[in-house]
Amino acid sequence: MKKWGKLVKVVSVLILWILGKLLDYYISNHTDKTDFWIKFLDNQLTIKVVWAIVGSIITIIILTEVSNLIISPYEEKISEKKKEIQEKNRLLELKTGTLVTKLKDLFSFYEKELLFNHLRKLTDKNSIIHCAQIYTYSKNINNEVTTIKVKYINGCAFEDIDINAMIQNYYKIPNAIYFDINDILEKVKKLDAIETKKNLSELQVSYQMEETIRGDIEDKIDGFIRKYLPTVQNKNLEELDEVDSILLSMIELCFEINIKIRNEYDNDVVYSVNVFDDDINNNVLRSIKRTGILAGILKINAHVFMNNGYSKKKGRIYVTRCFELNGKEYVILLSLLPNITNFPNWRDLVNNIINDFEKSLKKDTEIMYTSSIEGD
Repeated sequence: MKKWGKLVKVVSVLILWILGKLLDYYISNHTDKTDFWIKFLDNQLTIKVVWAIVGSIITIIILTEVSNLIISPYEEKISEKKKEIQEKNRLLELKTGTLVTKLKDLFSFYEKELLFNHLRKLTDKNSIIHCAQIYTYSKNINNEVTTIKVKYINGCAFEDIDINAMIQNYYKIPNAIYFDINDILEKVKKLDAIETKKNLSELQVSYQMEETIRGDIEDKIDGFIRKYLPTVQNKNLEELDEVDSILLSMIELCFEINIKIRNEYDNDVVYSVNVFDDDINNNVLRSIKRTGILAGILKINAHVFMNNGYSKKKGRIYVTRCFELNGKEYVILLSLLPNITNFPNWRDLVNNIINDFEKSLKKDTEIMYTSSIEGD
C-alpha cells in the first residue's frame, strides 16, 4: 500500500509540474494568438479539463494520505503477524522433523523388540534351534562391483552356546561374477515357479518347457564352473582373497542346484565342495570370508550350509532364508543341532518352523502399526 501511495504522489507531482509549466508558458505568451499552445490553452474545454485534472490529483493525494493514516497502523500489525506466522511455521517444521525422526526411532526400537521376542519364542519352542539371528541386507550395483551389505539386527541363543554374531559385513562381488550367478539363480526361480503352478494344477506346463529350462540351467552352471573354478584352483595359498572365498560359496550353490534339477538331491545331506585336494587350503579359503549368509541372500529361498572349520563349531549346521518386512529386506540365520540330519524330514521341519515365524512376525507387525495409527 505504501509503495502505491508513493507512486501516486510521484505521478501527481509530475503532472502538476507539467501543468505548471504550461500555465507559466501561457502567462508569458498569452498575447500571441497565433501560437498553437496559446490557442490550445485559451479553449474553454481545455481549461475545464485542466481544472478537472488538478482537482482529481488533489483529491487522489488527499485520499491517499487519509488512507495511509488509517491503514498504516494496521499494516504494521499485519506485518508483525506475518512474521509471527512465519516464525511459528519455521518452528513447526523443525518440531515436525524432530517428531518424524523420533517416530522413526521409536518404530525402529519396537521392531527390534518385536524381532527379539519372536526370536526368543522361536528358540524356546524349538529345541533343535540353538540360535536365531536376524540381519538386514541391501544390494548396490555400480559400474564394476556389486556390493551386498549385511547388518546385524537382533538375535537369541540357548545358554552355553558359543555364537559369534557378524555385526556388519560387506560383500564386494565383481559384476561379471554377480551377473553370471544371478542369471543361473533367476532361471532356477523360473523353474521353481513352473513346478509350483504345476503341482497346484493351476497351469498345464509342457514337459518340453521344463526340460528346456533344466538344460539351460545345467549349461550355464557348467559354463560358470569352467570359467571360475580354475581361477581359484590355480592360486597359491597366499594369493587367495575374499573374491575367491565368495566364488567357493557360488560354486557350492551351483553344485547343489545341479544335483537338485537332476533329481539326485538327498534332503538328509548338507552339501559342500572342496576345490583343493589339501584340506588345509580348503579351510583357509573358507575362513577368509563368512559366505554362508551371502549364499542364502543370493538364493533367497532356504539355504543350508555346514561349518567345516577346525573350531568347536565344526559340523554345526546353519539355515538361512530371506523375507521382507515393512519394505525392508531381512535374512534369518538359524544355528541347528549338529545331529539334526538324523531327524526324519528335518529340512521340512525347519522350513515349517521358519514359515510359522514369518507369519507370526508379519501379523504382529501389522497389529503394531495399526495400533499406532489408531492411537494417532
